Amino acid sequence: MLTTSFLAASAGAANVEDPTLQIIAAAGKSVCQSTVRQLGATSQKIELCVSQGNFAHDVYVLKIDGNDVLKGIDDETTKGIFATHQGEKISLTCAPQLEEPTQVTAEKIDAVQKLMPALSADEARKTAISLDAVEIGRLCTAQRGDNSLLDVRVVFN
Repeated sequence: MLTTSFLAASAGAANVEDPTLQIIAAAGKSVCQSTVRQLGATSQKIELCVSQGNFAHDVYVLKIDGNDVLKGIDDETTKGIFATHQGEKISLTCAPQLEEPTQVTAEKIDAVQKLMPALSADEARKTAISLDAVEIGRLCTAQRGDNSLLDVRVVFN
């Protein structure tokens, strides 16, 4: 089930070419989503597979025509991973989609201010909210040079 904040966070990506592509990550399984793109003179299958780890990092694999082109763990894909395919730079970035709490208690704000006395009350409130944010998915974007190859929403259960 997609939550409102996930939808709001992913709605900001106006250049999402295939907004219907979605992966529901499953612990211990590899789940894939694909599309076909024109690369040079030929059409090729572009596929993103996600293996959600059991108490381990998730692994993201970008394939072109069945060949692994990029592979990295969640922490690496946050910043972006890169390779060269047929002389072109290929990148995969998977931005975390967060769900923040709608409310934070005064006690929590006070606790943050005691730990970080230099913060104002508003900064302490924002910090308390960010501490309770939960990653509910990722928005993965694969590019070849300046051209979009694939955009996939990865949803965590």
